[in-house]
Amino acid sequence: MGIWLSFKNSKIDFSSSYNYWNIIRISIVKSFMTYLENWININSTTFVEGASFEFYRYEELKQLVTDYKNIVYEIDFFIIFNKYINALSCFNFTGIYALVNKEDCESYYSCGNAYDIYNLLETIDNNIDKEHYDPIMRAKKVFQHSVDSKEAICVS
Repeated sequence: MGIWLSFKNSKIDFSSSYNYWNIIRISIVKSFMTYLENWININSTTFVEGASFEFYRYEELKQLVTDYKNIVYEIDFFIIFNKYINALSCFNFTGIYALVNKEDCESYYSCGNAYDIYNLLETIDNNIDKEHYDPIMRAKKVFQHSVDSKEAICVS
């Protein structure tokens, strides 16, 4: 048994065991968090308290990084983003939320989900660990095809 990302009208797909899919998603989470921590440091003087609402969302992302560093249980890698969806949305980081908040079978990634996930993978490309880079890029092709074809991805 495993996960299969596929389309009704295409031979482009991605499959793996459930366990390996979780390893891949955790790898993407770790890569994103590395990127996010760097992004926060680079933008430390960009957002000024009282100047815009983005400051408060920026502060939430800083708290996300702190919370992430305190994760004890693997399951928390998949639920930590729920609390920060508005901050993630504010800065166009919703791909991480879309990726990890999806059932592993009998569900769909919409074209919008695919767009967000594809952009996430583009953004964090330099932070993806070498061990999982190739399978992540194979999965990325599925998300890219969804964006290009405007077809939802079947998760089975």
